Amino acid sequence: MAQIAKPDGTLATAGADYATGERSRCIVIESPVDADNLLFFSTEVAMTVVGIDCLVNAATSVPITVQECDANGGTCSAVEAAITCGTTNSTEAAGIDNPSIDAGDWVRIDVGVPSGTPGHVAVCVRYTMP
Repeated sequence: MAQIAKPDGTLATAGADYATGERSRCIVIESPVDADNLLFFSTEVAMTVVGIDCLVNAATSVPITVQECDANGGTCSAVEAAITCGTTNSTEAAGIDNPSIDAGDWVRIDVGVPSGTPGHVAVCVRYTMP
């Protein structure tokens, strides 16, 4: 079978989950407040966001917006409109508004005004690499 190079320079078998599968990166934000705008991760290669999942605790809710920022972590724009995360998994997977993220760009989580006093919000960004 043919092999392909992964971003870290190691080899994977073509057709393996690494080459074609969906991946995710998750973050937990403790005691989220409206002023939280956290740089989450920098992309190694171009990617396409295919879904966003989030969850809070303590009978509260937290609106979050996943954003794509430039290589300096500035000039950000929404990947998807704000999602209200609740105590059951909140999922956005149908028609991500702006799914393409360039290699070298940053992904940021912008927290809106929480309802109540949540202990944490967990956010997962699901993506593929073209």
